[in-house]
Amino acid sequence: WKGENFYTGNRVFAFVDLDNAKIREWLGRNRGKTAYFVMEHSRVGSFRSVVSGREIEEVTDKRLNNKFVLLRIREL
Repeated sequence: WKGENFYTGNRVFAFVDLDNAKIREWLGRNRGKTAYFVMEHSRVGSFRSVVSGREIEEVTDKRLNNKFVLLRIREL
């Protein structure tokens, strides 16, 4: 059971592949929208290169959660 999919009405997309093709495709399909991303703090740097040119806002920080960070990108 994946609770995150139940509570979000199946609107959670998980990108776990090392190949960034799927997330780049998803970003392209969702241009102009605001999106939120949850990941480990250590992955933010590489994520910035995947979404290059877009402003990433860190909604949370290590004081709130030392494992994960919530990011927001407005206008994909």
